[in-house]
Amino acid sequence: MADAVNIGDLGPVEDLPRELLNQKNRELTDKLRAEEAKIAQLEVQADEEDTRVRILREHLKNVRSEVADTQSIVEAKNRKLESEDHLRTLKEREVARIRKDLEGLDKENSELQERLNATQNSVFLATERLDQFRVQMNFNQEELEQWALAEKQKKKKKKKKK
Repeated sequence: MADAVNIGDLGPVEDLPRELLNQKNRELTDKLRAEEAKIAQLEVQADEEDTRVRILREHLKNVRSEVADTQSIVEAKNRKLESEDHLRTLKEREVARIRKDLEGLDKENSELQERLNATQNSVFLATERLDQFRVQMNFNQEELEQWALAEKQKKKKKKKKK
């Protein structure tokens, strides 16, 4: 059996010419090559899946970052709306206070207008009475002047009689 060839010495089976292989070995070799092709294809698919998973993880990281940024923007806008609502409430209160103040001022203005009208009426009546008094004084003045003139004339007559 010196002529016997050790298969391990010949190298990988796939390197052997197909003519040297028997039917069973050919089938096994074909099966092995098919399985190796499947493995190579599965390794390519696994690499593609790894790449896809890496890309999706990176995308997920970016999406989470964008969600966090968007959430921050939403919170900032909500705070801004709350602040604007608070300012609007303050302005409404201020407007209500100013309206109340205006109502008070209108009431005070009406009261002052009534007092002014009453005072003007009093002044008007006093002026009329004063004018009547002056007319009467003038009338009395004329009587007084006539009396004084009559008195002078009496004195002149008395002086002439003496």
